[in-house]
Amino acid sequence: MTTELPQLYTEREAAKILGLSARTLRDLRAKGEIRYVRLSARIIRYAATDIAEYIERHTFLDTPYRPTANPGKIVRRNDRKIAQEYERVLAQHRKR
Repeated sequence: MTTELPQLYTEREAAKILGLSARTLRDLRAKGEIRYVRLSARIIRYAATDIAEYIERHTFLDTPYRPTANPGKIVRRNDRKIAQEYERVLAQHRKR
């Protein structure tokens, strides 16, 4: 029976994945906002699952701009795309 070990990343690698500086990642670790693995007094690693969990906790879906329902208003192409995306997200939310 083998146990699959998690993928571990160095501080620099984890910071790059998150788009942060190593210093900011250290600050997050000190605040307890991201989990980490301490292999020794000086060796810190971040599990892929913990990085993914941090990303998930900090992912938000803002409600996109919804153009007016006034049928006489000319809707620009970008507004139409935004409205379609809004309707798609709203439909997914209603299914839950």
